[in-house]
Amino acid sequence: MTPARVGSLALTVTALELASGLPMGFVSDFVPVWARSVGESQAVVGALGAVAGIWSAKVLWGPWVDNVWSYKAWGLAALTAMLAAAVAGASWPAAAVAALVALGVFGGLLDVAFDAWLITATPAHALGQISGLRVAAYRTAMALGGGGAIWLGGRYGWAMGWWLVAALLALLLLGLWRVPGPTRAATGERQPRFVAALLAWLLRRDTLAVVAAAVLYRLGDALTATMSRAFWVDVKLTTDQMGLLGALGGSVLTAAGALLGGALTGRLGLPRALAWLGASQVLSNAVYGLVAISPSPTAVLGAGAFEALTTGLGAAPLVTLLISATEGHQPATRFAALTAAAGLTRAVASAVSGVGAQELGYAGWFGVTAVVGIPGVLLAFAVARDRLIREFGPWRGDGPPTPRGIG
Repeated sequence: MTPARVGSLALTVTALELASGLPMGFVSDFVPVWARSVGESQAVVGALGAVAGIWSAKVLWGPWVDNVWSYKAWGLAALTAMLAAAVAGASWPAAAVAALVALGVFGGLLDVAFDAWLITATPAHALGQISGLRVAAYRTAMALGGGGAIWLGGRYGWAMGWWLVAALLALLLLGLWRVPGPTRAATGERQPRFVAALLAWLLRRDTLAVVAAAVLYRLGDALTATMSRAFWVDVKLTTDQMGLLGALGGSVLTAAGALLGGALTGRLGLPRALAWLGASQVLSNAVYGLVAISPSPTAVLGAGAFEALTTGLGAAPLVTLLISATEGHQPATRFAALTAAAGLTRAVASAVSGVGAQELGYAGWFGVTAVVGIPGVLLAFAVARDRLIREFGPWRGDGPPTPRGIG
């Protein structure tokens, strides 16, 4: 791959991931702070955070995206619908919940189309590095949709958070018209054969193992995420501090962690990267638990910054594992199915976390999430190692194996 093509791919990755991450940041970060700030209970905050689970329905879009129209056309149509939803939420407060649901539905479609586009465009030897760049760009967009909206909404009224997202979506829509994309996505398969092939792949033992790893690897992190935002409000961080922490976490620390995680995945090999970088996520939950025993704004800011860094570190090897499992065929549907499993975990975890924090308190709840995160890290390590052994034979750990560039 020539340097010019690498640069073009990097720009495409950045543009597409900015479009995908913006609405998720809004739902994941802005919505919990907004709801808690206007007096909603922890349980309600958790329930609203579960709207993110609607993204998991994106697997239903997969057969259409893989067989009809083009990846770019699907993505731009979804982006247009999301812009309309953001404008509705900003203009009519009574429509806020419906607008959030629409962001989830069409955000899922956007993810499916753009994920398939990038999977087909990324050469195998660059998977680790491109995975890191994808997470970095995605988290930068989450910072704008989350931390940026919190800062603006806290200063000028919460509706301004919605308008910020609408304006950024409009700019991305205009910019992405000019990004070249594949002309057709169709595979030529009839629907029954397509579905049968998908089911056969999903029911394979190695695919089920990857699904289980995707569900459990980020479980502890997901159980912490929504309540950490409510925790910020309850320890009396200002909206400026919360906006700074959200922006710093998304655009600097998480992006840096993702880039570093992608590089380390290439150096360590996928199994060891999943183990060591996944362990850092567990540690960040434990740090939150310790800080919650006797919280201070400075300590909470430090814990939030560490959480942001480790989120990026852990995401890069997981994305690499998921991409490697799609094996090139039906890319939109297969990758959507794997990421939907992880997204469903996030939604269920968000709904449960509000009740857990109410019953155990923040310190107890964050401690539980640290323990819950350990099995997923061990499983992800075992799954990745098993995939390498089946492809290359026994791995003795004396160098990072690199099947199809995954390591």
